[in-house]
Amino acid sequence: MTSSFTTGIVSSIIPAPDIPAEHIKAFQLGITATFGNSGGPVFSLKSGRVFGVLSGGPRDDAGAPLPGIAVAQPVYPVTTTELLAEMKSTPAGVPVRALRELA
Repeated sequence: MTSSFTTGIVSSIIPAPDIPAEHIKAFQLGITATFGNSGGPVFSLKSGRVFGVLSGGPRDDAGAPLPGIAVAQPVYPVTTTELLAEMKSTPAGVPVRALRELA
């Protein structure tokens, strides 16, 4: 088994970027996630801290993942106010990484 990393961006904080940490429901990521990626950690390149767990993304009518978009669930209590402030202040295009295991 080997590991690989996929680089992407946090394209949205759901439901909105300026809400308190306890109300965050998910992070939309600019990456493609496929079968077997769910459950992998999503972390900041800048700090190395995990802030989410990859949980999939939208699918087409045949059930195939749509490229370029995925969703991560927030990790609590690991996600701190400071980490969220860092994420919110990071300019668009600064990558985060999602780890996936390959069999």
